[in-house]
Amino acid sequence: MVTVMLGAPPEGVELDEEESRALAVLADAGVVPRLRLVPRDPAGPRRAA
Repeated sequence: MVTVMLGAPPEGVELDEEESRALAVLADAGVVPRLRLVPRDPAGPRRAA
């Protein structure tokens, strides 16, 4: 988590199921805020024409 906060790699970060569950437990306990993850679009960002 600290790596992401200090500067995520350009390709992004993927959390596996175990990491997601651990973060949910911490959020339920009020230790960290809930993550608001947005799935990455495999087509990439869209640009206006």
